[in-house]
Amino acid sequence: MKTFVVVGTRPNFVKLAPMYKALKAEGIDPIIVNTGQHYDFNMAGSFFKDLDIPEPTHKLSGTSNRTHAEMTASIMVEFERLCRVERPGLIILVGDVNSTVACALAASKLTNRPNIAHFEAGLRSYDRTMPEEINRVITDSLSDILFVHDRETAENLTREGLGDRHIEVVGPTQIDTIEMYWNKINSYKGVPLFTYGLVTIHRPSNVDSETRLTEIIEKIVDLTEDYEIIFPVHPRTLSAMGDMLDPLLYAKLSEKAYVTTPMRYIEFMAMVKSAKFIITDSGGLQEEAAYFNTKTFTLRTSTERPKTCTHGSNTLCDIRQITTGAIDSENTRKLYKQPLYDGKTCQRVARTLKWVLNTRYL
Repeated sequence: MKTFVVVGTRPNFVKLAPMYKALKAEGIDPIIVNTGQHYDFNMAGSFFKDLDIPEPTHKLSGTSNRTHAEMTASIMVEFERLCRVERPGLIILVGDVNSTVACALAASKLTNRPNIAHFEAGLRSYDRTMPEEINRVITDSLSDILFVHDRETAENLTREGLGDRHIEVVGPTQIDTIEMYWNKINSYKGVPLFTYGLVTIHRPSNVDSETRLTEIIEKIVDLTEDYEIIFPVHPRTLSAMGDMLDPLLYAKLSEKAYVTTPMRYIEFMAMVKSAKFIITDSGGLQEEAAYFNTKTFTLRTSTERPKTCTHGSNTLCDIRQITTGAIDSENTRKLYKQPLYDGKTCQRVARTLKWVLNTRYL
């Protein structure tokens, strides 16, 4: 039985590394399908090189620089065509991006429908203005096997009427990648300790509004008076800044902050580990920063990872609430060591999938 592993974005590639190795160790030969949703080298190609991932067997095309609907539709058409030719028996999906929901929709309508397994199932922000939330809900509803972080995320699925599916608590995959490359992250040279702020923003709610984006960039420039600021810029944010920012403000940002292209995985995780604070709107970065106990300000009103706030070093806030007092205050929260955050999530998943494939359970 052919097993597809579908990836398409930077967060997917990060989780693919330990997943691929764990599946191979259990005798499963995963066929990697890259939808091409992220196409910049530092957002895609570098991960295959740096994390020792084989090049994809199949690469879909034509998904960049499109609306959500156009991108989702394009991936659906290409993925359906691929599945009709290759006839996979199991499709493994990761996360909550457009690629994930597109492939879930296409696969679920095939005449010879494959089984669908979803990593990171059950995460909920309960904010339907976030495209990712819609993607999560739809993908979970179409999946046969649902791998979740913890008991709480499993309960989210049960409340949505999915309690009859195969739901298994396994932990988070991105922690496996940190553990796998811990020595390289920990020994990465040239990173100052706890003296700088690290900034990442890319969500539509923050970068698609000229007023909102200007407010965020003005705050970043203000913070450079007290801290070194490192700002790896997502391609979508770079485009928005070029289109909407006042040229003088853009010039001031470039002068006062270290503005760079997206960083490669090992370098970026070393920066996350050693930052004094982080400003972000990312989902996965909330989890990774909490794992390192790095103080994080998340520019959102909700999160699908609430434990990073209740048990970790994360705070949901508006950009105006980030002050030197908030940054310099003592981080009193305990280290974020949750059950099953042990670097063995993908091993647990691979064992279950081997059993499913061998017993034809579903």
